[in-house]
Amino acid sequence: MLRVFSNKNDARIVRRIYVSVTPKIRVPKEFNLGNIPYTATEIPPGFPEDGSVLSDREKVELQEKFFDLAPAKLKEQQRAELEKRLDPQEHLNAARDALQEIVARSTERAVDMEVLQGLLALLLRVRCEDPTFCLEAATMSVLAAVEKAEAGAFGVRPDGVNLADMPVNQVRSKLSEALGQLVAPLRRYGLTKKETHQGSGRRPKTAAR
Repeated sequence: MLRVFSNKNDARIVRRIYVSVTPKIRVPKEFNLGNIPYTATEIPPGFPEDGSVLSDREKVELQEKFFDLAPAKLKEQQRAELEKRLDPQEHLNAARDALQEIVARSTERAVDMEVLQGLLALLLRVRCEDPTFCLEAATMSVLAAVEKAEAGAFGVRPDGVNLADMPVNQVRSKLSEALGQLVAPLRRYGLTKKETHQGSGRRPKTAAR
């Protein structure tokens, strides 16, 4: 009896026979005959690879178990490979694996900020099934900045240097401005509270002396 084990591009053919170990007991024993690609339409030269010869019954089995099914199997494999090539999630998975290696290597050699900004801009252009992804990404970035700030990664303002001239403060100001721009469209769609100027119960601010 022949057994067929499907692989990605071919199938492994195994011959199973029963061997008597006692007059009343027989045990199965298998022999690997080799692999046949799904593109094959007939028994390829050199098969079986162990030098044996297929019996007429085994040839019928091979026809029924492999050659009759091979075209459909090949078509299914081709469809799956095409779907994989077209699936952006598969490419993202590959990119994630590459980025994990980059993260590890960057501990010894930092990368250029403009390159990272370009990658981040591309990532934010990917259509996500959840539109709040950009907000989640912004939150994660801010929390990462908090962690770096607490660790002193942004340094200390030298004496005599105007705060407005510090690069980190300039970036923080851009962040505050961007968050301010976010409020208006969210309010327009009722996704954030409207500002109240009267009856809020808040005391007006007084000018600092």
